[in-house]
Amino acid sequence: MIWAKKTLGDIYEIEGGNVQTGPFGSQLHESDYVDNGIPVIMPKDIVNDKLNFSSTAKIKKEDANRLKKHIVEIDDIVFPRRGEIDKRILIDEFSEGAFCGTGCIRLRGNGSVLFPKYLFYYSKQVSVVKWIENQAIGATMMNLNTSILKSVPIYYPDDIKLQQKITSILSAYDDLIENNNQRIQLLEEMASEIYKEWFVRLRFPGYENAVFRDKNGKKVDRESDGALPDRWKKEQLREHINFYRGKSYSSAELRDNEGLAMINLKNIQRQGGFRLDGLKYFEGKYNLNNEAYSGDIVMAVTDMTQEREIVGRVALVPDMGIEKFIISMDLIRIEPVALPKLYLYCFFRYSGIGLQLKEFANGANVLHLTPSLIEFQKAVIPHAAICEKFEELIKPMLSEIDVLNNKNQVLQETRDLLLPRLISGKLSVEHLLNETYEPKEAVRTAAEPAAVYETKSIK
Repeated sequence: MIWAKKTLGDIYEIEGGNVQTGPFGSQLHESDYVDNGIPVIMPKDIVNDKLNFSSTAKIKKEDANRLKKHIVEIDDIVFPRRGEIDKRILIDEFSEGAFCGTGCIRLRGNGSVLFPKYLFYYSKQVSVVKWIENQAIGATMMNLNTSILKSVPIYYPDDIKLQQKITSILSAYDDLIENNNQRIQLLEEMASEIYKEWFVRLRFPGYENAVFRDKNGKKVDRESDGALPDRWKKEQLREHINFYRGKSYSSAELRDNEGLAMINLKNIQRQGGFRLDGLKYFEGKYNLNNEAYSGDIVMAVTDMTQEREIVGRVALVPDMGIEKFIISMDLIRIEPVALPKLYLYCFFRYSGIGLQLKEFANGANVLHLTPSLIEFQKAVIPHAAICEKFEELIKPMLSEIDVLNNKNQVLQETRDLLLPRLISGKLSVEHLLNETYEPKEAVRTAAEPAAVYETKSIK
């Protein structure tokens, strides 16, 4: 089998492919965005190799048609043009028809030389990501352009069927990961809905017989403004939490995979929750307040992303079989006083307080949230018995999320070990060309059994 090496630009020259930046600001203005319309792909919307539709900007169909060369098609690959340039998505049937925004670059070939999904996986290799980052322009924020992406060297087998076989092996892992992610999302939605039902809409167990009062102690209906059940309070958080800042560190104290696992901003998801990828490893001096353990609450108080979506978000440190972690200086650990920890976590996670706290953050290039400001935010403090019931109900859901995340970690690590070996040709799969690849049973056990989930196309 012959393996070739060409730049992406040379391959696209043969295929008739192209690398296209999103529209210039003069072509699409902020005033053109609408509440309902065609989703616009921005860097913030690329999450875990998928397009997250939860907060995408939208434009009118007429504007999309006016700039129709930026409408994405199946098998296009979209990169952020600035900021987190290590991300990318492969457009599928659910994201087909979206619009490549100003902050992104679209890659489009016809697959006659290079199978698009092979290119997608090829670009995920650590060595390729580092190569692109080294070519990127900008000191404060990395920027990509079409010339950089066209100059990426691509190593590939000249047999398209072999490229497809390689990607089918890697896709098998991703399919299992996606199945687990969908289950995690359902569990998160269930936990969020229970929190809001009990503590926002005040429909907790036994609410029908509860007495509700206003802030002056007057008996009122449950739906009255400011109504709270007897023995519930609304107080500033400083009465109920302590917080501890993370460790300031230098690059010389970081290791690839030795030392103590350090939780940093990359572990905090934009919508809240914990990402297992992105862990750093620390070797150096620290104090006890810099430590975190499984089940601890951590919050981002710095935000270096362009979209400013992380500051004020919280995560629950998962059970990963790691004795203890160190948290970076961009985070704080929040310790409850008397309140159950899971109730406090769900308050920060599901009440919307993260968005309120973001308004207090300041800074030009980097947002900073002064942790002491958190203490003065008010929170509903339910009666202890209700908190205990809530914790009993929520704990199995959060534990299951931990289990699924750990299974995904195993799948990701296995896939990432296979990726460079398959794409370099060191691990030959030519003998599988005439076979249908199925994941081994050992791989299957790393995911929950398949389930049916409802997914809608944007078209």
